Amino acid sequence: MTNPVYVISISETDPTTGLYAVYDEDGGTMVQVFLNRDDAECYNTHLEALGQELHVCEIPDSEAIYRLCDMMGYGFVTIKEGEVVVPRIETLKSDLYNRSEPS
Repeated sequence: MTNPVYVISISETDPTTGLYAVYDEDGGTMVQVFLNRDDAECYNTHLEALGQELHVCEIPDSEAIYRLCDMMGYGFVTIKEGEVVVPRIETLKSDLYNRSEPS
């Protein structure tokens, strides 16, 4: 078993119910995998400020999340400890735009 990693998910305990992902420059789906819980919590705080109700989910075996991403056809990026990551401006614009549309 490898070291735990952390992802943003709609569930605190089951990442398979919905992982938070972003799009890369080519439109591919990328899951952000954090090596440090505090870094994942910091990123999630930015998302909460946008009204996202997400959670940091611990994955005890890091290889499991990489296999899941591969199975689902998603790419992933590993966020090293202490690396500062904030939502891209496109994510912010999209979220704010979508919330301003009438329901």
